[in-house]
Formats: sequence, structure tokens, C-alpha cells
Amino acid sequence: MSELERAGLFALEPAFASDPRPTVDPPYPGKLLRMGSSGPETALIQRCLEGIRTGRYPELAPLSPDGVFGQKTRTAVQQYQALAGLAADGIVGPDSWNSIVTTYNALYPEGDGRWPGSTLHPGSRGPDVVRMQQKLNYLANLYTAINRQTVDGAYGSRMEAAVRRFQAQFGLTADGAVGRATWERITSVQANAERGEPDGVLPRYPGRPLRRGDKGDGVRFLQSYLNETLRAEDPGVSQVRVDGSFGPATEALVKSFQRHFRLAEDGAAGRDTWGVAVAEFNRLVMRGRA
Repeated sequence: MSELERAGLFALEPAFASDPRPTVDPPYPGKLLRMGSSGPETALIQRCLEGIRTGRYPELAPLSPDGVFGQKTRTAVQQYQALAGLAADGIVGPDSWNSIVTTYNALYPEGDGRWPGSTLHPGSRGPDVVRMQQKLNYLANLYTAINRQTVDGAYGSRMEAAVRRFQAQFGLTADGAVGRATWERITSVQANAERGEPDGVLPRYPGRPLRRGDKGDGVRFLQSYLNETLRAEDPGVSQVRVDGSFGPATEALVKSFQRHFRLAEDGAAGRDTWGVAVAEFNRLVMRGRA
């Protein structure tokens, strides 16, 4: 029995090692990871090993999840294999993959919250994508310009749009990809919202007044802020669908907002209307911080 088994973190059933299709999440990618390998699968194994090291086994070699399988990664794999009673060859095949991932998941059932070490982008799949989808859906309840999506672990166009809309509202480059800065900002904003101390938004003024016929994320942000502000300030005003299309209903909403806050009632969201909309939305969501 290995040290991992004795600790109760890992139970290698007799059939487990010989079963080519054990149930682990994420599943074995179908290729050996070894010296010279690179990519998201390598970064994931590095993150798992680093999590196992910091969570329970400090004797493992420390790793920075950079997605490149070098000598440090090989050493950490060999050390883990020896602990787990596997052939210590420094190569991550199906048995080592399943063992490492299973042990990591036992230590961190909800993930450890750290950036996985490689950028998530359209086409990415796996549990890190699931975690980001869950976080973005949670934030969409408060920041309603962020579109909701199916939590399926597949980084598609709807997730790309949600990420871009988050980035544009929180001072990040709106490229639709989850690099380290975006991962950490999403995690931070969610944690603050869960504590009842939500962050304010920082969207840039589009550069010209938004008016009937306009489309895009700037219109989505405006619709979101006006909906939420007037829901609290003037509940009798009809809400609009947050769809990024500036039609007659959005124009009427803008006029209601302008009238309520004593702005020029022209139905277009120029710099003054935009600025008050952002400030009032922030005042509303951040009042718990006062």
C-alpha cells in the first residue's frame, strides 16, 4: 500500500490500473506526456502535481505550470509515481494521468482556484473551462450584460462573448480569452460578490452617443445599467431585454432614465447619460461596501 493510499486520498482498486477507460475528470488525452511535450495537458498535470505538493506532499519538486515538460516536471512525475506505487519512468501515460488527476481532485473537489498555467480560449475543453463558465454565470446574475451559457466544459462562442463582456467592464483587454489576468480578476470579482462586497464596473465610453439603430456590447452595458438602476429607483418603468440592440424600447428607457436624473431628455446616451448610468449602477451594486 502506498503513502497516498494510507492517507486516504487515493485508492487504487485492483482493476483500476488495467482499465483503459477509468472515469476521471478530465480524462486521459490519449497521448503520452514526456520530456519535450508541451500544451494545455502538460500545464494541467503540472498544476495537479503542484497542488498535490502544496496540499499534502511537500517532498515533490515544485513546479510552475508553464505547459512545457522539462526536467523539473519529469522529476516531479517520477517522485509522484514512486509515492503512488507506479513505474517511476517520468512519463505520464494513462495510469499516471488517472492517478495524478484523481489524487488532485480528492484534495481539491472544487479546484484550488489558481490559474491553470495556460490561456483558455475558443476550442479549450475541460474542468478549468467548467469552472470559468460557472463563475461567469454566477456573475451574470449581478452584471447582467454578461450573457449566460451552458456549463459543458467546451469553450465556444457564447463563452468567448461572456469573457469579452466581463473584460470590457473590468478594465481588461477585451480579447475573449482567459489568460492569467482575466482568470484572477474573474475569481476576485466572484469572491467579492459572494462576500456581499461587489466590485464596480469600469466600461469605457463608446466615443460617441448611443442611439436608436446602434448594436453591440456598449448597448448591452447601457441596457443592463439602466434596467438595474431604474428597477431600484423607479420600479414602474418597463425593463428592456439586454440584447445589444438599441430599438424603440431602449430609447424609451433612456428617456425615462434621463427624466429621472434630470438629464437632457433626447433618448440618446451621450457622455453625460453614460457617465451617470455607470455611476448609478456602481452606487447600487456597491452600497453594501459603505
